[in-house]
Amino acid sequence: MIKRFFDRSRTVHFFIPILYLSILGLLSKEQLLFPDNYTSLILFQLPNLLFLFISLLLSAFIITKNNLTNNNSYPIIAFIIFVGFLFNNILLPEIIFAHFLVLLGIRRAISLKSGKQSISKIFDASLWISFSAILFPPSALFLIFLLLAIFMYSSIDLRNVGLIILGALTSILMSYLMLIVFYDFISISEFFTNLITNTIQDVDKGFSLRSIFVDTNTIIIFLILAISLITYLISYGIKSAGNIKTLLLISSILFIAFFINGHYMDNGSALIYLLLPFLVLVTKLIEMTNRNWLLDLVVIFIIVFNLINQNLF
Repeated sequence: MIKRFFDRSRTVHFFIPILYLSILGLLSKEQLLFPDNYTSLILFQLPNLLFLFISLLLSAFIITKNNLTNNNSYPIIAFIIFVGFLFNNILLPEIIFAHFLVLLGIRRAISLKSGKQSISKIFDASLWISFSAILFPPSALFLIFLLLAIFMYSSIDLRNVGLIILGALTSILMSYLMLIVFYDFISISEFFTNLITNTIQDVDKGFSLRSIFVDTNTIIIFLILAISLITYLISYGIKSAGNIKTLLLISSILFIAFFINGHYMDNGSALIYLLLPFLVLVTKLIEMTNRNWLLDLVVIFIIVFNLINQNLF
């Protein structure tokens, strides 16, 4: 039933995640901060809900534009599964927004395969990823993804490396100018001191596999991703050069997000970096599923579990 409903891409399908996000926002753990004021809770959650939905739209655009899946709305099913686990944590708006900026960079990097406007695409991708890194330093790891995309669809030469550096420097300069606008004046030395200090603090946290696998939500998400990735590899991964490149790009995003989650587990907000690979891989898994009744049961169980979990734990 669920698979049949989403088997074609329709605009009306996007109203379902809007409703689901609204319900999760009202039931989320942030309500502990606003026990008697749902208006304050809604205003507090609004940035998260807005950028999560925009991230879904942008991810769907990336998937459709680059033919990462068939023409259907199954990514919405994957999104509903994903955000249910995400909202079991207290979310930080700056990390949700930083991930949105990374998605903008990923969109430009993947579009390099068209072979057109490579100069502007490399610069834009570096700019967006660097902007994200200013908000959340681990996002800088996605410059590795950009280098991989350049290697596969263009060439790693002095010009392209220079474009990456130029994009990063431009984001830093624009961030400094925005601070001047909002705070009247801030010395450039103070700006760079704060930027470097925040980066060092994030780097010093260290990587820990143990920190990933002590959280039930994270374990379930990675288990679903592992099953989907293995299934994708067996079914699609080696059929053509295009599939191999797609697998490499999606896998690189997945492993970078995995590292970020092992590095930054103060809260579950960093799980959002798994969104795009989760949508692609789970959509592929749904496309291959012949037992629709089993899919219905799994999706309904996960939705009910996460809705109940919001208030029980």
